[in-house]
Amino acid sequence: FKDRYLAELTLRYDGSQNFAVDSRWGLFPGMSLGWRISEEDFFKKKISFIEELKLKASWGKLGNDRVAPFQYLSTYTLGNGPMLGSDPKRLKGFTIGRLANPNITWEEVDTKNAGFESMFLNRLLSFNFEYFYSMRKKILTPKLASIPAYAGLTLPDQNIGEVSNSGMEIEIMHRNKYTNGSYYIGGNVTYAKNKIHFFDEAANVPEWQRRTNHSIDSWLVYKSDGLYQTQKEIDETPHLLNTVPGDIKYLDVDEDGKITSNDRVRIYQSAIPEIVYGINMGGTWKDFELNVLWTGQARAKQMIRPGAYNRDVTYFENRWISAEQTPNAKYPRAFDRDDSFNSKDSDFWLKDASFIRLKNVEFAYNLPKSLLNRFKIGNVRVFVSGFNLFSIDNIKVQDPEGAQSGGMYYPQQRIYNFGLNISF
Repeated sequence: FKDRYLAELTLRYDGSQNFAVDSRWGLFPGMSLGWRISEEDFFKKKISFIEELKLKASWGKLGNDRVAPFQYLSTYTLGNGPMLGSDPKRLKGFTIGRLANPNITWEEVDTKNAGFESMFLNRLLSFNFEYFYSMRKKILTPKLASIPAYAGLTLPDQNIGEVSNSGMEIEIMHRNKYTNGSYYIGGNVTYAKNKIHFFDEAANVPEWQRRTNHSIDSWLVYKSDGLYQTQKEIDETPHLLNTVPGDIKYLDVDEDGKITSNDRVRIYQSAIPEIVYGINMGGTWKDFELNVLWTGQARAKQMIRPGAYNRDVTYFENRWISAEQTPNAKYPRAFDRDDSFNSKDSDFWLKDASFIRLKNVEFAYNLPKSLLNRFKIGNVRVFVSGFNLFSIDNIKVQDPEGAQSGGMYYPQQRIYNFGLNISF
């Protein structure tokens, strides 16, 4: 209305055969509002250096039904039964399969956004900001932790999980023109953090291993304290059976005199970064063009350790040999992939996966129009570009961008392009 007031309403009414008849349908509304306050007379008079300012907010609900279907029905499994008869033969029989949950229904996510878009200083600078918060409720997950495995039950999903996700996005860009060309520089950054409000955890989980009230993305690892140098050092501390000098020293977190699974601790970061960002820059000068893109991430950790039979030479050159030869060794003694001591998930192998990468560079030259007009050619553009040229990171031996894979995936390629575009 009047190019100032913006509103949009949506309404979904979805049904899914994955749920019982009484729980099959879900109503999911949404709305967004905007106000171009910079178009108001009082704003133009008092804040003239801001050419464009739009305030915006939105709210909406959506549902998710992506679970195994027909969990509101019990299932039975046909298999070998008892031995019966005077001439005993094994007969077929039914056993209980998955238990039914007649109340299973839609997961729901409630999302709120608020922010603004702006341009000022004669449109030389733009700045956009957005805050978001979403709460997922009725998350479909089975109660596998609080009900012991010896109960012998195959449980259906239940609408019990609750997880929130919040964060912000910022974009800033500066553009300008001069006599023979133009330039631009800008960037964007996103921060997102999630939190588990309810998750089915066993009552006896140690406090330092709990996930409730923490991020859903985390590493469960043993704490380490360097490498064992001598047998005497091993004998005087809690250790794993058959530990030898050169192995990783694990800490007895619960102080029970043994190294057990209870000594693992949660590191509330994962390979999925909490911060991702990008930087754009470039410009033109006469018939030349340059465009550069940087990308990066922060607050992420990767489990980087020797795997399979392919190992970086650094693990060999910096391995422990003896207390006399290598007292300051960076890595444990030589071990194979089936080793049960040094290949455990531990903070010894957990690395900071922050990086900044020169993702793309393109340099181009456009032949002058005065020359092309003689040959009735519209445009000739010669360019050279590079993709994934280099990165600055702390891991070195593997790509820090391989989320959830510990770097063990097909590596990104470095690509160079040389080209010619001609149009008539």
